[in-house]
Amino acid sequence: GIFPSKEKPKDEIGEMVLHLQKENFLVKPYERMNLEELKEAEDDFDDNDDRKAFEMYRYSKILLSRLIEWKFKNAPGDVWVIIHLYWSSIPMCLLVNEHLSLLARKFPEVKFLKAIVNSCVQNYHNRYLPTILVYKTGEIKGSFTGVAECGGIHLKVEGMRNILKQFML
Repeated sequence: GIFPSKEKPKDEIGEMVLHLQKENFLVKPYERMNLEELKEAEDDFDDNDDRKAFEMYRYSKILLSRLIEWKFKNAPGDVWVIIHLYWSSIPMCLLVNEHLSLLARKFPEVKFLKAIVNSCVQNYHNRYLPTILVYKTGEIKGSFTGVAECGGIHLKVEGMRNILKQFML
C-alpha cells in the first residue's frame, strides 16, 4: 500500500487477563478436599501462596484503576468526562448505567466512564451510590451522590441528561 503498515498496539489488558487466568488455574481447590487431604496439603502450603494470591488480587485492582486513570487523563482538555461509581447489586446504579450508556451513544463528544466503586475507592459507603462525577480540564465541575441526588428511582434518560446539564453549560 501507499502507507507503511501500522505497528499493532500491544494488548496489555488481554495479556493481563490471560496471566491472571493462568495464575488462577494454579490455585488448588482446597474447598473440595476432605480433612485428610487438607492435612496433607497443609504441609505443601506456605506463606508464598498467600502472598501470591494477594499480589494477584492487588495487581488486578491496580490494572483497573490505571485503565480508568489513563482514559480520564487522555481526554482532551475541552472534553467533558462523566464518571459513574457504582455497585452492580444496587438497582439505582444499574438504572444510571443504562441511562448513561444511552447518553454516551447520543453524545459521543462526552467521555463516559464507569467503575465499580471498590476498584477506585476503598471503604466507600453504599448509601453514597450511585456517585456521578463531572470533570472538565482535569477539574471536578460537579458531583451527585446517592439515589436522591441522582434523580430518584423513577429517573428517566431525559432526567439524567438534565441533571448533567446543570454543570455542563
